[in-house]
Amino acid sequence: MYVGIDYHKRYAVATSMDDRGQVIETVRLKNEPGDLIGFVDRLPEDSKIAIEATCNWYYFYELLEGKSPEIHLAHPLKTRAIAEARIKTDKIDSTIPNGP
Repeated sequence: MYVGIDYHKRYAVATSMDDRGQVIETVRLKNEPGDLIGFVDRLPEDSKIAIEATCNWYYFYELLEGKSPEIHLAHPLKTRAIAEARIKTDKIDSTIPNGP
């Protein structure tokens, strides 16, 4: 499973996709321990995760570390596909892979 997380100060939008890029689920999470831990607990062990490196990313990152050896930090201004998108929403942002 592939997981893209568009992270904000008060909430995150996470989209899970299969290996063909088909969206399995998109959820909006409050940045509160119960919501974040519950989400992480449901992820398969071998998930590949990309998280936007914005404010307070490190707490969520530490929760994710126990679930996956493959976590990528995405710089929000340098992620080309997001930066060049004409239609920009949190739901769309969470599905875009981190550049080349």
